[in-house]
Amino acid sequence: MSREEVHPRVRVCAWTSGTDDDRRQGLLGYVALEFGPLALDGVTVRKTAVGRLALSFPSRTDRAGRR
Repeated sequence: MSREEVHPRVRVCAWTSGTDDDRRQGLLGYVALEFGPLALDGVTVRKTAVGRLALSFPSRTDRAGRR
């Protein structure tokens, strides 16, 4: 197993800060990144109630606005 298989490279491609209201509620911003061969977009970066950083993936919304 190669080092790349065990420890995939992570690269931030874009960062968009949340609004002031978002940040007050713990949503710091949105990131697009590459994780090894995967391209991930729309990942949210949040600060939890205990101060830890967390990544979350918003749920899909269909055309009618349903999740």
